[in-house]
Amino acid sequence: MSGIVVYSRNKKYDWIFVLAIVVLVAVAEFSGWFGVIKSSSEKFINPILSKSSSGTQNLLDPIFRFSRYPSLAARLSSLEYDYAQSLSRISQLERELRETESIRAALSESAQTKSAPFLTTTLISYTQPGIAAGSDQGVKEGMLVLVAGTAVGTISHVEATQSTTSLFSQTGRHPIIVTSESGVQGVLEGDGRHIYLTLVPQGSVLNSGERVVTVGQENIGAGVFIGKISVVEENSAAPTKRAQIDQLVSFFSAPVVELR
Repeated sequence: MSGIVVYSRNKKYDWIFVLAIVVLVAVAEFSGWFGVIKSSSEKFINPILSKSSSGTQNLLDPIFRFSRYPSLAARLSSLEYDYAQSLSRISQLERELRETESIRAALSESAQTKSAPFLTTTLISYTQPGIAAGSDQGVKEGMLVLVAGTAVGTISHVEATQSTTSLFSQTGRHPIIVTSESGVQGVLEGDGRHIYLTLVPQGSVLNSGERVVTVGQENIGAGVFIGKISVVEENSAAPTKRAQIDQLVSFFSAPVVELR
């Protein structure tokens, strides 16, 4: 019976304690003390929480980094694979370049062997200039005749031991296509004394001093020097224009000529 009395008394005190706390909280809230206590406690607790959060982040960072390692490793492996493929492609291109250069050298050597130039003397005749070489020496119609590396004409007729030369300066149009340094193309024509680059479109630009060379056609190689432009003749009424070419050499004063 005494135990029940003690229990009831303790319970009564508990209720009184709880009621006192509630009253204190109400008074503190009403008077503004609760806000002061809350603000003071936050100043104390927030640094602790911040340090705790920072420590947790530092602890988890290695885990996050480790979790990214597989993707980084895969990316590195992919880059290494691409690099190996690039090196292989470069090696293949270098090999193909060497093969192309070898083929080009072989073709050039073959072409030089087939059409090797040779020298011969001239036969001076102003009505029918020729050379002292014919079919017995391998001369063929259409071969270029050169003086000091400058093409001055072609072989027009071949006999056994001599041949006739058609000079570019002779009157008439010659079926030789040539081009200037700037890429303007035309056909050679002679007037009995001079050589001209003809059939040039009126809008094309030609300049004095430009070199003129062959374009390349049957029996005539490309890049053979013809001469330099000395005078450009303009005629606005004509659809085409022409330019005089200075060859600087003469067939008639040459002791020897080259056939190509």
